[in-house]
Amino acid sequence: MMEKVDKSKILSQEVQEVFESLPIGAICLNSNAYIVYLNPEAERILKNLEISRENLIGEEVKKIFLESASSFFEQYQKVKLTQKKIQWLEFYPSFQAWLDISILPTPKGMYVFFRDVSHEKRLAERLIDNESRLLTIIEGSSEVVLYLDEKGDILFANRRVQEVFGYGPVELTGRNAGILIAAEEKKTGVETVNALMETWINPFHWTRVELMGLHKTGKTLPITFSLVDLVENQKRILIAVIRDISD
Repeated sequence: MMEKVDKSKILSQEVQEVFESLPIGAICLNSNAYIVYLNPEAERILKNLEISRENLIGEEVKKIFLESASSFFEQYQKVKLTQKKIQWLEFYPSFQAWLDISILPTPKGMYVFFRDVSHEKRLAERLIDNESRLLTIIEGSSEVVLYLDEKGDILFANRRVQEVFGYGPVELTGRNAGILIAAEEKKTGVETVNALMETWINPFHWTRVELMGLHKTGKTLPITFSLVDLVENQKRILIAVIRDISD
C-alpha cells in the first residue's frame, strides 16, 4: 500500500541537499513509517531491489527491510517510544550485504541511516581467524614468546615461559622483561632493547644476543634473546623470542 506524502513538510531543502551528498544511505520516514525520501547512496546499496528511489517514495519502509521486518520494526518502535537513537548490525541476503543501521527520531518522523559494512565485517572475521591461528602457534611454540611495550614491559607471554623461567604468563603481565635476565647481564639486555627502539631500522629486523637468563628460583640459565620491532595499531611493540640453550 502506498501513501501520498509531502516531503516538504518533513524534509527541508537544506537537509535534503546535505543528504544528497552523504556517503551513507539515508531514508526519511513520516510518522506512519512511509518513505518520503531516500538519497542516491541508499538507492545504490538497495540496487538489488531493482526499484528506483522515485518508485519507493510513498511505500512502507518494510518493503526495503522485508527480510527483517520484525527486527527492524522492533527497533523502530523502541526509537518511537524512547525518542533515542538506536544502532545495530544485520545481514540482508537480498542485498548480500551486512548493513550498519541507525534510526534517529525527528519531530515529524524518523531518519534511517545505513551503510554497507560487508568488507569491514569480512576483514574483521579474517583478522580474528588469523589472530586465533597465530595464538595457537605461539602457545604451542617450544620457545618463550613475549610481547613487550616500548619500555620493555610484558604485554603477553606464552605458556612456555613457565617451563623455562618458572613464572606463569599472567604473573609476568605488566612486569619488565628484565626480570628474566640475570643481574650481570641486565645492562646488555637493556642496551639491546634501547638500541632497537632508538634506531628503528625497519619492520621485521631481528636483533639477537646470548645472555644468562634468570629463573624464578634464582637459578641462571644460558639463553638466546631475539627481538623484532613491529608497529601494531599505530604503536610500536617488541616481540621477544627466548630459547633455552642449556641443553
